[in-house]
Amino acid sequence: MRLTLWLLALLVIAMAVASFIPQNASPEAYLHVLGTLLGSLVAKTALRDIYNSWWFIGAFVLLALNLLACVVRRSGQLLRQERQAPERVTRQDTTARAHRGQWRAAGAVDATAEALAAALRRRGYRMLFTAGEEAGQRGLVGRRGRLAPWVSVIVHVGMLAVLIGAGWGKLPSNGYRTTADLQSGETFPVRIGDEAFGIKLLDAGTKYSAKGQPSDYWAKLEVLEENQVVRSVMIRPNHPLRYHGVSVVLQSLTSGASAPGAAMELALEVTKGDSREQVQITITDEGAVDPMSSYRRLTNPAWMVIVTDLRMGDDSGKGGPQAKVMLDPGGPAVKGEMPKHEWQEVGWVGEEGKEVAGARLRLVHGAEAAPPAAAQPTAAVLSLDRDIGLPIVYAGFIIMALGVMLLLTSGRSNLVALVAKKGQGSQVFLGISRSASARDAEALLQQVQSEVGASRESEAALVDGGGGR
Repeated sequence: MRLTLWLLALLVIAMAVASFIPQNASPEAYLHVLGTLLGSLVAKTALRDIYNSWWFIGAFVLLALNLLACVVRRSGQLLRQERQAPERVTRQDTTARAHRGQWRAAGAVDATAEALAAALRRRGYRMLFTAGEEAGQRGLVGRRGRLAPWVSVIVHVGMLAVLIGAGWGKLPSNGYRTTADLQSGETFPVRIGDEAFGIKLLDAGTKYSAKGQPSDYWAKLEVLEENQVVRSVMIRPNHPLRYHGVSVVLQSLTSGASAPGAAMELALEVTKGDSREQVQITITDEGAVDPMSSYRRLTNPAWMVIVTDLRMGDDSGKGGPQAKVMLDPGGPAVKGEMPKHEWQEVGWVGEEGKEVAGARLRLVHGAEAAPPAAAQPTAAVLSLDRDIGLPIVYAGFIIMALGVMLLLTSGRSNLVALVAKKGQGSQVFLGISRSASARDAEALLQQVQSEVGASRESEAALVDGGGGR
């Protein structure tokens, strides 16, 4: 236990330091963040890569070995306790217990001891017979809740599995971690030992909510083996692709993908007669419309126009994108005077368009809203990670959770009993450990008294040894 505490203290301090000092950064970065003296010192020591340093890994190895030693030692102790009983039970062993009972029974010592053991077995106790303190007496040892003493062993086994799984997965021969920046149609080759396959990006983009805000990011992938498609899947940030132990996660969308403000090219088209003009709509990174970027002066008609909001579909969420438009039919301000706009709300304008004062307003997107030269192929950044120790880590956490559940749910109770000859019958002394509640212990004593067919003696007789032997 002392070694465990020292090792845990060392690891906690090391991880705290690693959270303040940038890891695996350039020497220039340390000089900029920590100053000339401390930055140069950190750049030359293991503090710049704490998690891969020999002493950090060594501390984890020692912790794992210490846990293994605890498991082996404690398991041996518990197994010996399960098989062995004390050489004898004395009157003092029963009186030293928190809950006690003393009875007179009409049967002989052996018959009373067998009846007592049978009554306790029916209540979940595992009974062992042993000798009494004098000849002709019978001693009994009972244990209930056999899993309770193993809780610490179970928790230690879970912690050991977590450490082994984490270390096993991080070995250079077992681990695989890289990043793939792919354009639409490109394939990233994956080679791990004898395994080889490719990840091909078909498309990537953003799903928008009814209010025009990004609600989901996606990428369509294909897995290729020997130029044959073996799997097609759409991944999202929290729904990766797992193939041959490799997790493929959508890390981000690059500027060429349909990120907010990029792929969703939208414009308000205003047509009157032979005149046709467009008001570009800019969507911020948060998915909202930037009204000032759409503030535009038109020539025919001579209006001032602004787009204040964007949504996907009508009030019920059906249909395509719609823009909320306001206009000032008064046109530009008189030169030399401050502009005094009289804005009028046009309402929501969609792809089907709307007629306003002889002009037609229509929302356009894609190729209609931007020149073809501005179109870019979709692109996504994928994170590929293979950790074969992860299942072991998960199993370790499950084992630890089971151990905690056993600690909270499994009750433990030990008892000792002595059956001695008393006149023509026998006398029974029974002591129950403190782990049992007073109410449960009293209920058990009454039930045993009834089933054994004994009459209870006073507590004083039990404590002071009265009543004779």
